Amino acid sequence: MEENFEALYEKYQKGRKNAESNDETPRYNSEFEDVTQLANSWGSVGDVFRTSEKQSRDNNGRKRLLEGKFSDVSLLLRRTFHWDLSNGETWTMKLEIQSTVLRQAFREFAKGFTSISLEQVPIVIEEPFADLYFCRDRIQKAIEGASSDELKKELELLETFRKTYMEKTITTIETSLAEGMIKADDLWSLFPIGSEIILQNGDLPGRTMIWCVLVKSCFEANKQKHGNESSVWKVTAKFNSFNGKQFRYVERSFSIGGYHGAREIRSLPAYPLDLHPEKEKLRQSLIDRGKRYVELCIGESRKTTNAGQGSHRSHSGPFWEISTNSYRSHSINFFSKPTREHDGRLVVDPAGKILEDSRFHETIVDSQDENEGRHSFLPESSGLGGVLGADEDPELTGANLQARDLLTAPATVAAYSLSFKEWGLIEIESIRPVVWQEGAYDMLQMDPEKKEVVRGVIESHHASSTAFDDFIPGKGRGLVFLLYGPPGCGKTMTAESAAETLHRPLYYISGAELGLLDNLNYQSISIEEKLGRIFKRIARWEAILLFDEADTFVASRGGRDHDGKRNALTSILLRMLEYQSGIIFLTTNRITDFDKALFSRVHVTLQFEQLLPSQRRFIWENMTRQTDCDFSESDFERLSQIPLDGRTIKNILRVASLHAKMRERNTKTSYLKMGIADIKAVLRLAVVDPENEDFAQKVQEFYNESRVGMGNLT
Repeated sequence: MEENFEALYEKYQKGRKNAESNDETPRYNSEFEDVTQLANSWGSVGDVFRTSEKQSRDNNGRKRLLEGKFSDVSLLLRRTFHWDLSNGETWTMKLEIQSTVLRQAFREFAKGFTSISLEQVPIVIEEPFADLYFCRDRIQKAIEGASSDELKKELELLETFRKTYMEKTITTIETSLAEGMIKADDLWSLFPIGSEIILQNGDLPGRTMIWCVLVKSCFEANKQKHGNESSVWKVTAKFNSFNGKQFRYVERSFSIGGYHGAREIRSLPAYPLDLHPEKEKLRQSLIDRGKRYVELCIGESRKTTNAGQGSHRSHSGPFWEISTNSYRSHSINFFSKPTREHDGRLVVDPAGKILEDSRFHETIVDSQDENEGRHSFLPESSGLGGVLGADEDPELTGANLQARDLLTAPATVAAYSLSFKEWGLIEIESIRPVVWQEGAYDMLQMDPEKKEVVRGVIESHHASSTAFDDFIPGKGRGLVFLLYGPPGCGKTMTAESAAETLHRPLYYISGAELGLLDNLNYQSISIEEKLGRIFKRIARWEAILLFDEADTFVASRGGRDHDGKRNALTSILLRMLEYQSGIIFLTTNRITDFDKALFSRVHVTLQFEQLLPSQRRFIWENMTRQTDCDFSESDFERLSQIPLDGRTIKNILRVASLHAKMRERNTKTSYLKMGIADIKAVLRLAVVDPENEDFAQKVQEFYNESRVGMGNLT
């Protein structure tokens, strides 16, 4: 018994050492087996047999083998037959690399070229064996440089499998690529790991938007196909993005395929950059766009001393509204049409958008909406935590970004539209510098001394703090103007021209835009939140806030016609005016309706009167100077006598220019200048003031004087 025990113990120790060194001492037979196994609907494995012995579903003509029978095979092809009531018959096929020597060799030459786990035992490669296809040249080099006969034999075994089971596939793919066509079942061949692919949105008006990303993985999403169903592939890609503080790589997925027959590769929503007819030119263009993306994210305006954050820009192009109410919050389908077209100014500020809503981040996600089709690529929201942990790539800053980091920057960037009053994504290619109206302030019809005071205090406001800041921190640092007078006398233009002169964004709001309703009990809270966001924006962007018709908001408290909610709204704005730090213009036609407490929050008060004839003439002359018009000195003199405000004069000229275009078409003249005849034709249609007898008389005098020498044009 003692000898038997010692012999058994020695055998145990030897087995344990063999087990511990199993990875270093391979015991495989350098052979290949092709087996089929049956899987039940509940997942258990049934019969396992050599595929060559398969005759039918029953056991006739084949020999059932135990799973362990193939444990020493270097290379094993496993075909699995699935059957269940819902899906019927389906097949899957996997190649298992079991040999330790072959696994080690495959790890070395496949690293960076495959998305499968190279540490698992065995290494499993699923049909269509894309990893072997993309590593075919490396397999040949490994065979040529094999360090031993054993390694060479096992590598040749892998190469033999590739040729036997993939040669037809490779020939088909190479023929398709040469013809520029591809079937859905072969789409995987377009997406090797680490390759650069372009995503294209052809639904933009007159052009295609392109985005370059890197392939992280590609696998078949519908392996268990039925009938003539074609393959759908899920591609996981990564790209360089901005999380509000750093540039990092993030990864998301999109689906492609599901069509029948062959399609032109370059017509697909995603295809390799190398297959683009002008790939080098496109690559450089995308890198240049990436540089612009980085500058916009960091904020070009921060490079100057007295400028706010964000980049004030003009934009004409597609606008993807960032929804905050939909099921997929903030999401936008990359391949869908833009929400609308945008033409105006905005502030590009992705970091500012993230500050307002930390869930927002531009990224790529797979569509879950069946109505959007299979081709979906969505810039969407994602938590900052998800962005920071999305990939193991190193942190990026604007200074150390490489060419590939710039190449894979997004095609869109978050911006706030000053006309739509909402956040959206805009195409970087559509962004332009602002063309400032430098002479706007000079056209302002105001007392010269007042004009200089307004300009001076605004320019000095952000230059430095003064000794007259409030004793309470954060209080009394803003600059509030109150402009009052009749409509069209220059109140709004004062704020607009000040913004133009100082090169600042103009943020326009009115009481109606804030949602002043009296029937909702929580409305005052909602408006307080809106005002809080607005004041933070103007402080961040160094913008000028124009609060038009402010009397609708800051009405006198305590009167018979005002309830508690209206009084609460007035109190909210008064408090916020005191604690905000930006520049605000309040305009009103009814200064007597203002709450008296407002005046202590106002720093500069300007009264505007009805325009004098000389001021009206100045406006007519300057506005007509913007286009090629035909007006005489006497025309301007007669027009200046009509008691019109500046806004109405602008409206009349617009309608008159359209009338001139109509005359041009009717007379078949190649070019016709707008003149006094056009003003005469539209004046009575464009201006109505039935209660002002003086106005009606002046208009009639204008018509009477214009009729002399011109014939009856009425």
